[in-house]
Amino acid sequence: MVNLKIISKNINSKNGLIINTNNYKVLPHDLTAWLQTQNNLPIIIWSQPVKNQIVAPKNIIVIDNMTWPTTLTKFMWALGQTQNLKKIREIMTTNVSREIFK
Repeated sequence: MVNLKIISKNINSKNGLIINTNNYKVLPHDLTAWLQTQNNLPIIIWSQPVKNQIVAPKNIIVIDNMTWPTTLTKFMWALGQTQNLKKIREIMTTNVSREIFK
């Protein structure tokens, strides 16, 4: 069970959120619905590779083609560069040093 009140309270002062899950599609519905309401908060969902392209809301970036440490480090670096969601998405999906595997 996900306690969204605790998450909401703790996320107010944060620049972004990263969630480590095995499969984006099995996240609890109440959590995914809440994530979609966080329009100004960049959210990374790190998942094991999925076969089909996942369509996520505009503030959610699903990463399934990098290792967890790479995703975490790159997201921290991206947040240090900008708060613009479009630019963060661009940074996270640009292959800089072969960190993205296909």
